[in-house]
Amino acid sequence: LTAEHHPAAFAHAMVNMLPLHLALEHQTTHEAVALRVVELTAQHHPAAFARSRGDGWLAIHAALFYQAGQPAVALRVVELTAEHHPAAFGHGWHLPVHVALRYLPAGAP
Repeated sequence: LTAEHHPAAFAHAMVNMLPLHLALEHQTTHEAVALRVVELTAQHHPAAFARSRGDGWLAIHAALFYQAGQPAVALRVVELTAEHHPAAFGHGWHLPVHVALRYLPAGAP
């Protein structure tokens, strides 16, 4: 419903405590929730894959943060970054692809 009524929320900061971010925070063991947020971020705000955390806690960052250690979520972020903003692989810290890799546990595929 957030995607349907307020797709811009996927590019908002977590400081606003939007319903989207609260859903992520309280579903920390459900990677399906985070994956859906990542997919909808790609659909509604693909530019988010090239934005840094310095721009605020984007939905994609919140999904990664609350799903720390979930390889499926991190992998999808990396794939979507490659699709939407391949230049982001050469950019600085705090971009979604870097955050995805940083939160993975040692030995993750």
